[in-house]
Amino acid sequence: MGRETAGHGVTAEDRGAYADGAAFVEGRFVPVAEARVPILDWGFLRSDATYDVAHVWRGSFFRLEDHLERFVRSMEQLRLNPSYDRGEMRDILIECVRLSGLRDAYAEIICTRGIPRPGSRDPRECENRFYAFVVPFIWMDGTLCEPKTPRMTTLFLSAVTLNSRSL
Repeated sequence: MGRETAGHGVTAEDRGAYADGAAFVEGRFVPVAEARVPILDWGFLRSDATYDVAHVWRGSFFRLEDHLERFVRSMEQLRLNPSYDRGEMRDILIECVRLSGLRDAYAEIICTRGIPRPGSRDPRECENRFYAFVVPFIWMDGTLCEPKTPRMTTLFLSAVTLNSRSL
């Protein structure tokens, strides 16, 4: 497994349009603010979808191949086929990061059941859809992942231990 890197060769024009993130929707790259999911997509209407999330740290994906492997397995279990193979999905994610110029990012891939032909309720007749997007990584305290001086964060931990059977 190679080390996937992204964010190289980005023009100033790309960074302006994609500064808040990039998405891949309906076969094309768009700024994340312009990304849309069709309202009749069963992924939206019926939660008939699967997804996975990878992180980009200092310009390199963390264990991208493991995430792609798990994503492909999930799609197989749900009988989803997005018409992109694993290599194409990897390239799409890398291009989203490249367009955005982000060095630290949250990268999500999604496959939905899609939209059935008019008058059908048969999930086999849906054209499965693939979506991907990257946005800046944000820490739990709400700050962006940027090089800064060290900071303090206050955490409150519960003294109560939950029994796993109660979850």
